[in-house]
Amino acid sequence: MTVSKQEKMKVATSEDVVRRRLLRGGVWVAAGRLGGTGLAFLAVVLLARFLSSEDFGAYLLFVNVIALLAIPARCGLGRAMVRFIASKLENDPGQARHTLFLGLKIALITICATAILSVVLGYLFGESLFGHTDLGRLLLYGAVGVGVFALLQIMADSLRGFHRLSWASIVDATKNGPLIYLVFVVLILCYAFFAELTFLSATALYVLALGIVVPIAGVCLFREAYGVSPDDQSSSAADSTVISTSTILAFCLPVALVNLLAFASSRADIFIAGVSCSHEELAIYGVARRVVPLVAIPLTVVRMTVLSTIPDLWAHQKLLQLERILQAGATLALLPTMLGVLLLILAPGLILGTIFGDAYRMAAIPLVLLGFGQLVSTWTGPCQQLLIMTGRQRYVLGVNAVTAAGLFVGGSLAARVFGPVGLALVYCIVFATSSLLTWYLAKKYTGIRTNATLDPAWISSLIESLRTSQRRLVKTENDSRG
Repeated sequence: MTVSKQEKMKVATSEDVVRRRLLRGGVWVAAGRLGGTGLAFLAVVLLARFLSSEDFGAYLLFVNVIALLAIPARCGLGRAMVRFIASKLENDPGQARHTLFLGLKIALITICATAILSVVLGYLFGESLFGHTDLGRLLLYGAVGVGVFALLQIMADSLRGFHRLSWASIVDATKNGPLIYLVFVVLILCYAFFAELTFLSATALYVLALGIVVPIAGVCLFREAYGVSPDDQSSSAADSTVISTSTILAFCLPVALVNLLAFASSRADIFIAGVSCSHEELAIYGVARRVVPLVAIPLTVVRMTVLSTIPDLWAHQKLLQLERILQAGATLALLPTMLGVLLLILAPGLILGTIFGDAYRMAAIPLVLLGFGQLVSTWTGPCQQLLIMTGRQRYVLGVNAVTAAGLFVGGSLAARVFGPVGLALVYCIVFATSSLLTWYLAKKYTGIRTNATLDPAWISSLIESLRTSQRRLVKTENDSRG
């Protein structure tokens, strides 16, 4: 009986630790995501106001090219750092630190190789894509931008592996880290005060903002890596499994393919618009695509919050607890997303005209269509993250491959015939179908449901659980102070 009580106490303590981590991490991720998305949106508004529609469309295309080339530069190392650092941190912090440094060494090689590749591709296709004669400066900005973007994202994911969600959210390159866009907004305002903003100057300021944040993220990461030592741990004996280069590559290469296809399935529409439409039409479509992430903030917060918790609970086979956490997160994300999409449906033209100017009111229909697609994705929850962090990347890879093919074929035809509206319709259908298929595969192969639920009894239970967790957190903090 005594053993049974002790085991129950250990389980309860473990669940409290996870809840505490998620509550605190969720607050930081939410704050970082809200602040970052708000600042990124402000940057887009300023650029749309200061630049001509043609230059603004070219800028949107440039930023997406940087994000695309940063995927092979990262080579899936970000997710590898999250998984292996988080799995080693509790029992063997020395191995967690070893994994970090090994990953950074691999990153140095992949980043340099991709930067060279970006110069070659820019030389071949840069002028036709951007229509700019000063190709030398554009190639320089592109190569440096790819390198700092990739390095910054690997650092952010490594911080997540150490469960430092606060700093990870602040410096996250792919999720609109608030520090990056705070610097970018300041640089835009300062430059616009003294000179006229152009396409080349806007791209230079974006790359400079990324470069300024890199050393800040590096200092935070190395302080975290050296701040935890095996002597500080009271856990059981260290795990004898050593993370090797082959282990990291075996994990990160499929993830890199997943990320590449995920990018193609979620952001290839910008490239399609850039090739099939004029830069002015790209600017109109791009404005709609920049507004939609505002209603996607809740889902992104959930995904980033639970990312490092998935491998931990999965490794200990706490599947019921993991399902409760994922469904709770999806439900909490769905409710504000529904309100946001409703607002976009009721007054899309008013919103766009007031914020970006009357020239962008034509993006109203694409905005509504994209909002519907985001609503379906939010309902499915963090299903893709569940598959990836449990070693089932091949299913995500397959879904993204089919999605990317459908988007390229259908989107290209629709954009040429119907312009931004046709492209938005195809994207909405493909994106929603991809989300539902990924959810089905996650449920089938892990046995865990990630979708939101609107059952009143379940929501009531969720709210009560959150209140209980908050009371326990307050009691624990009071006891520690006492």
